[in-house]
Amino acid sequence: MRAVIKSNLAILSQKIALLDLLVSKHGATKASDAFQKTCPIVGASIGQHYRHSMDHVELAALVASSAQDASMQQQQLGDLHYDLRVRGGTLEKDLVESRKRLSDVSDVFKSLNATIDDGNTEITTATPVTVYFNLAA
Repeated sequence: MRAVIKSNLAILSQKIALLDLLVSKHGATKASDAFQKTCPIVGASIGQHYRHSMDHVELAALVASSAQDASMQQQQLGDLHYDLRVRGGTLEKDLVESRKRLSDVSDVFKSLNATIDDGNTEITTATPVTVYFNLAA
């Protein structure tokens, strides 16, 4: 579990570093414009890619985090429905809010890591989770 947490923290820190670099190199306005601009090659913006990947990372982090709640340990946790994500919206367009979301999810992983450091590995390794997703051709 430590390796999963560590790799997710590394990914999140890289995403934050890219946003910070955009702002420091181009200023807040140009960075925000670049964050929202659709790339003609892939047909999506940086913001859309961030929101898409964060939907997956955040959902798993929140389910794992909720296992720390004693009341949740007595029940089966909620299901992970990866296809019930909300597309569009503020997080695809607002660089500042997107960065805050990255930081908040990083904090969830850091909290999980601290829980493991305190010796409580059961919540992150023995909690049942059901995952649903659809594949389309």
